[in-house]
Amino acid sequence: MQQLFQDSMAICQSFHKPDIFLTMTADPNWREIQENLFVWPNEQKQTASDRPDIVVHVFEEEKNALLKEIKDGYVFGKVATIVHTIEFQKRGLPHMHLLIFLNESCKIRSAKDIDNIASAEFPDKNADSELFNIIAKSMVHGPCGAHCLAEPNNLNSKCTKGYPHAYQSETIYGKDGYPKYQRRNKGVQFEKDGHQYTNKYVNFVVVLSLN
Repeated sequence: MQQLFQDSMAICQSFHKPDIFLTMTADPNWREIQENLFVWPNEQKQTASDRPDIVVHVFEEEKNALLKEIKDGYVFGKVATIVHTIEFQKRGLPHMHLLIFLNESCKIRSAKDIDNIASAEFPDKNADSELFNIIAKSMVHGPCGAHCLAEPNNLNSKCTKGYPHAYQSETIYGKDGYPKYQRRNKGVQFEKDGHQYTNKYVNFVVVLSLN
């Protein structure tokens, strides 16, 4: 592990800071996982947590497909190099942290460049209902529970992650080096578990058309 850390630092020394930090988590509902779970004679089906071997195998295939798309498909532009690490979340699911170093000609240099590869808004449901449903299911934050409140016992306590974010007409670079993503008030909202969600609650950057 120490050697891998030193290698990563050497890569940063050569290519400078990474351009994109991307995460990927295994989904226990992936078709390849669900189709390979055993169904007992009483019709009770195994869960993904019963078969970590299947989960890890499918995650490895999905991870390799993603890396190939990034390196050979140029979805973010030409890649100079990448560094990734795998960890297991508390739920037992494998999780990848990936750092992407882009070629000098493809560096992200402006807010427009950010908007070309990422979004923190819901897409048009009529134009892309599949993507809209994916975001609605997996990429919205809240309602906040005690685990992410600054003062769990205080009814007026704020979310430690900053949700709901304020609407913002355009992407700008924040003072801490992190961009504040465009979150326009486009009237898009939906209800989930009795809570109304808008662009203020989009959980993290959603990768869109990358060509």
